Amino acid sequence: MSTILNLLLLLLASLSASLGYAVEIQDDSYERIPTHEVVVKEGARLKLKVSNYYNRDAYLAWWYHNGRLITDNYRNCRATYGELVCPSMTPADAGRYDLWGHSRDNVRTRLATAIVQVEALPGSRRLSEPNAQVLADAEEEPFEERDDCFCSGVTGRCRTARFLYRARMVYNLTNAQVIRLPSESTIDRYLSVPASYFENNLLTSYGGYFRFYAPDECWTERTKPCMVLVGKDDLRLSHVPPENTQSPWVYVPIRESSWTVLSNSTDPASAPVNKFSFMSVLSRLQAIYIRAPNDPQSSKRAADSQLTVDVASTQNSGLGWVGSVEECQCHPGYRGLSCENCERSYLRKYDAFSPNGLCLSVHKLWTMLKRLHNISDDK
Repeated sequence: MSTILNLLLLLLASLSASLGYAVEIQDDSYERIPTHEVVVKEGARLKLKVSNYYNRDAYLAWWYHNGRLITDNYRNCRATYGELVCPSMTPADAGRYDLWGHSRDNVRTRLATAIVQVEALPGSRRLSEPNAQVLADAEEEPFEERDDCFCSGVTGRCRTARFLYRARMVYNLTNAQVIRLPSESTIDRYLSVPASYFENNLLTSYGGYFRFYAPDECWTERTKPCMVLVGKDDLRLSHVPPENTQSPWVYVPIRESSWTVLSNSTDPASAPVNKFSFMSVLSRLQAIYIRAPNDPQSSKRAADSQLTVDVASTQNSGLGWVGSVEECQCHPGYRGLSCENCERSYLRKYDAFSPNGLCLSVHKLWTMLKRLHNISDDK
């Protein structure tokens, strides 16, 4: 392999800044997967960094600890592309750390491995393995009142959904209908993907990616959306590729920070999208539009590609653990990870109290109707 992979394991083994020191290890081995053994003291800071993983055809890189994907809320570690920082190591943080890369062709490759041991401080009390497992389970179990819970506006108590794994759904764009969307000065061509193919619900896609072949217009006309999501009440969100990217394939993050408002009755165009509005669109998805070449003769190449969408599944297909999907503590009458659906014998009623609607029992709705129309039980 002719490309270069530099593995930097920067270990700040200190209990305070004044006592800190750094150990740097570089590995320029190209024909094998770099593996390092690292010993760090309890309470020290651990930093693992792999650079130049793009040279190994890895477009996306994810860190795993003992086989589990490291997400924003996983212990106290933070993973950003090829870098992992754990500010204060504990015995529970010991184990195997793997960096896996995903190519544009969805090929998964292990890029680096670090075996980390954590030395306990003198006099510190360590839990036995059974007690440690019980404690870990207890830490993951309770629902919490959180500001970032979507939960369809039903509740503010949620947690990270457990036992979900990354999976992918693929839609053949040759089946997509070509439509025209008006812009400021022109009417542009788009491929319309039916949301019913995804059961009008992409909540478990949050934190994943859309992937599709992009025509030249996505890069030459950056004032126009390359992709559009249409939600309930015709709320339309648009994605324009960043200025520093240009590739035949588009990787669109399924997070609110990568989208802006295209049209809405209340927000101006190009306004930022908050998480609640973004999740509302995912939960009641009406349509997906993907930019097509303005020249009809060039549309075949775009249509020959596929739209790949990350979703979550209870089946482990080897793509890693999902830590970006919420699980809500729903009230009676609601079901779904985000309380987005109604239980049987409940119907959704939309009103001013909740834009996502309320699930009311059929009996309660019948009582309300009788009261509204002054119908007595004797009639």
